[in-house]
Amino acid sequence: MHPLVHHSNRHLLSLHSQQESVRSIKVSDISVDGLSKRWGLSPRCYARLVVDTESQETEIADRSTAPKWQRAFYFNTADSAILDLRIYQKHTKEKDEFLGGMRDDISKLLADQSESVERGFP
Repeated sequence: MHPLVHHSNRHLLSLHSQQESVRSIKVSDISVDGLSKRWGLSPRCYARLVVDTESQETEIADRSTAPKWQRAFYFNTADSAILDLRIYQKHTKEKDEFLGGMRDDISKLLADQSESVERGFP
């Protein structure tokens, strides 16, 4: 089974601003299921969200094969932008390790009426 990245779509909100093509969006309730243990230990992970040139990160989760972050992230962006959500394993002495993630058009996420979005990654 491949790990899944989840985030709550009910919190991906569309708010109109002065410019019709720009929206304020909120992404929250990010979780990952099915990460593997290494050397008998669950990973210490964090998520990085990127929209356009803006990047935001979660805190580092306690060791878990199913980390969850119940925090809100806000971005001002155009409908044509891409949400890039990446999961990393935190290392202390070497470069953090990319574990996987998801990329989706914000316009498609806003059009989706489901409660959450799930994407698998290898």
